[in-house]
Amino acid sequence: MNADYAASKHGINGLTKALALELGILRKDGITANAICPGTVETPMMDAITDQFWNPERESRDDFLHKRITSRNLQNRLLNPSEIAGMALYLASDDARGVTGQAMNVCAGSVLW
Repeated sequence: MNADYAASKHGINGLTKALALELGILRKDGITANAICPGTVETPMMDAITDQFWNPERESRDDFLHKRITSRNLQNRLLNPSEIAGMALYLASDDARGVTGQAMNVCAGSVLW
């Protein structure tokens, strides 16, 4: 059911590492390659997924989100899109010039489960 999604995510991580290696070998100083791996973010896509599976006759929307989504990360919450944007801004800044070939998880701790 999610094989294509999982494969695409792993493909992006592999591409990121390969691109970082190539940029380093070619001495493309100042150019880095990194991936941002977001957790569950409060977006219209998340709303659509919730609406598809949530049954309002059985439970409240908040109860559904907690049981199915937010309880699966250490912070028990959905991420705000600005948190993902913050990582993008960091990676684009000079402060991140030493960061390359990385898959940066912005996921409220979901990868630790």
